[in-house]
Amino acid sequence: MELRHLRTFCKVAELGNFTKAAQVLHYTEAAVSQQIQALEKDLGVALFERTTRSVTLTLAGQRFYGFARKILELHQQALDSVRQVQAELTGEVRLAVSTIPGEHLLPPLLSDFRQRHPKVHLITIVSDSEGALSELIKNRADMGVVGLKPHSPKLKAQVWWKDELVSVVPPKHRFALRPSVDIDELIKEPFVLREQGSGTRRALERALEKIGLSVSDLKIVLELGSTEAVKSAVMSGAGVTVLSRWAVEKDLKGRLLKFVPIKGLTIERHFYLVTNNRRALSPAAQALFDFLQQSSPSRQ
Repeated sequence: MELRHLRTFCKVAELGNFTKAAQVLHYTEAAVSQQIQALEKDLGVALFERTTRSVTLTLAGQRFYGFARKILELHQQALDSVRQVQAELTGEVRLAVSTIPGEHLLPPLLSDFRQRHPKVHLITIVSDSEGALSELIKNRADMGVVGLKPHSPKLKAQVWWKDELVSVVPPKHRFALRPSVDIDELIKEPFVLREQGSGTRRALERALEKIGLSVSDLKIVLELGSTEAVKSAVMSGAGVTVLSRWAVEKDLKGRLLKFVPIKGLTIERHFYLVTNNRRALSPAAQALFDFLQQSSPSRQ
């Protein structure tokens, strides 16, 4: 039983004429007839007595009409109520996020959300993934977006966005004109790395482990606390690095950095939407969570 069938039934009952109902509803007369037949089939009874001159409700149709009107009215009330809540969303929502989502993925999405809900105040706390998860565990944030899957039983996570880490070098580096490099060559180069606790670093560690290496095999010259700091160091010639493709996309297009594939090393990871199991989301926070969930590329 579909709502559109109920609307059509009520309109035919009120006008007593299939043709007039079709005109009001902007349907063809055949479509109106088909919807009434489908409804009668669902109910197992005839709802109208049809003659060449008129259409009148049967006894079953008369009884059903009152219920059909109530269903349609309740449906409209539900829509109005939800729309009213959406229009009146207020309050503060705190997000604990890691660097890449905080600096590259979330800003346009949060701007879009604010346009829809201008009375909601958004506060973004940017740190490494472990720091963001700590904020959630300590109830200092409503939700998180991080590049590290949490293992705490206090937290609930779901995959939100896919990411790929790529190796980049300064434009004048000896690797810059190479189509690719071997991992054995890369680990001999001065390496600039994100700090302990970052999702970027953990993704690199896992990828190296799969090929029998570890971070200790790298010739690390700098460990820095932000992606922007790592990029600046590499652009200045301090060494090579591995960073999120989202973070270096503009720099690659602007030829400030050069992407050099590493043979046999693919580094992929996910970003996660995270909430605290013991903290109920406010209406505003729930609206933002649902909005971000729907913004995931996996749902596009």
